[in-house]
Amino acid sequence: MLGTATSQNGIQVINVTFTGSAIPPYPTRFSSLPGGAATAAPNIYFFDPRYKSPYTGQWSLGAEYQLTKDTSVTIGYLGVKGTHLQRTRDINFLPPVPTTIQDLSGNSFTFLRFSARRLTNFGRISEFESSADSIYNGLTMSVNKRFSKAFQLLVSYTYSKVIDDAPDGTSVVPFNGGDDAKMVQNPLNPPADRSVGVTDIRQRLALSGVWDVGSYAQGVKNSWERVVLTGWSLSGILSAQRGSPYSAAVGADLNNDGNRFTDRVPGFGRNTFVGPSFVSFDPRITREFRLREYARLQLIAEGFNIFNRANFNNVRTAFFNVSGTFPNQKLVVAPGFGQPQGTFDPRILQLAAKIIF
Repeated sequence: MLGTATSQNGIQVINVTFTGSAIPPYPTRFSSLPGGAATAAPNIYFFDPRYKSPYTGQWSLGAEYQLTKDTSVTIGYLGVKGTHLQRTRDINFLPPVPTTIQDLSGNSFTFLRFSARRLTNFGRISEFESSADSIYNGLTMSVNKRFSKAFQLLVSYTYSKVIDDAPDGTSVVPFNGGDDAKMVQNPLNPPADRSVGVTDIRQRLALSGVWDVGSYAQGVKNSWERVVLTGWSLSGILSAQRGSPYSAAVGADLNNDGNRFTDRVPGFGRNTFVGPSFVSFDPRITREFRLREYARLQLIAEGFNIFNRANFNNVRTAFFNVSGTFPNQKLVVAPGFGQPQGTFDPRILQLAAKIIF
């Protein structure tokens, strides 16, 4: 942010467009702008004079109760609040005006549309400010069986919620899709984006365990059975969680702010839909051999997403596309809204050997 505000101030960097015969051969250098060149209105960045350093506050409360000599249950609460969080906001607009648009079925939608820049000699005037905030509340319940009788188990369930107004301090490149998507829909009204945050995972279950099969060999008298059992260990992790939230988007710059990556369907809030859930089971089998008194060899076979479940990490968010030009635009239903577009890793099997000495 500091580097961007220093360089992208309309003085150090000037954008020049050459067309036709005015295009100079590389590596021509200029002491002044030649004829036939057009300079675009500069896009500048600066810090809000009231900018404050962001900070987070955290509080927690927990209670643990022993059920048996090796098993306990824990209930805990965690709260985290982010204050004066960073955001990038384009402030160079005149107030938007209510505008009506229809879909192909004749249904009318009203939204706010920007008509012009406030300072016409500039493009975007992006302000780095500390006006965003966030709040996290999480309740965790867990059962922990400590290692005894060759077995260990931990089960944990978390119910939580994240609410914010789209904070982000990394939007530093104008008209870049990845950076533009981090901004709010209406730059003159950031509180309108206050909703469930993109990091919200409402429910999560994690189960992990270890079974030391080799410990049973100590009580076996038969030498062959002892050899078969010795050194084996089984473990695994089961993870399951609810999907991430996403917004119903319009695949165009409907509100005319020069950013087509933040426009939502009129009347819909931010992150009002939830994507597919995630489930993965990752087992592990270990066989240990004692080579000498001071050295051991471990042979390991493990799998990730062993059931090869299709865990989707991205869905199609475009609910409408736009046809025509303003003021004769129409909303056209986009195909495949909410359909998966990408997945996390499929089943992975892995073999390893480890020497411990």
